[in-house]
Amino acid sequence: MLPFNNMRINGNSGQTLVEVSIALSAILLTLAAIAILIVISVSNSVFIKNQSQAAKYAQEGMEQVRYLKNNNIPLFSSYDGSWCMGDNNNLTISSGACSVVNVNSQYIRQVDFEKNSLDINCSGQTKVTVTVKWQSAKCTGTDTGARYCHKSVLISCFRDPSGQSVSL
Repeated sequence: MLPFNNMRINGNSGQTLVEVSIALSAILLTLAAIAILIVISVSNSVFIKNQSQAAKYAQEGMEQVRYLKNNNIPLFSSYDGSWCMGDNNNLTISSGACSVVNVNSQYIRQVDFEKNSLDINCSGQTKVTVTVKWQSAKCTGTDTGARYCHKSVLISCFRDPSGQSVSL
């Protein structure tokens, strides 16, 4: 009877090796899925952080424009078209879209003034749009528009203090 028991043990040992291999494969697949979820979570948290920061810079830009409008009406009235606004909140003329990183070494902030806007929400007023763009690994391309594919936009309408629309 002893040889029969040895054969039975040897028969189970091969089956146990297959079970261990399947269990290890399942563990490795689970660990790989967890690693992928961690990478996605980190990527999403970085995106949300950048989005929040861009919204803050857009709000800061709009507050600066509002301050300018309230404290220096002639200068505010002279602005028209696209302007770049850097870290120091100074406006510099732009021929088209701003293409140089000008805020916190990561963002591009642009302010667009549209006098006597035809926009239904800003009819006859000065429409001001502050756009903050940033890039991530999800952005592709070589030109600035493609590399900075994310943006935060704020739009406000401004009247002159007399209640009349600002015009040139």
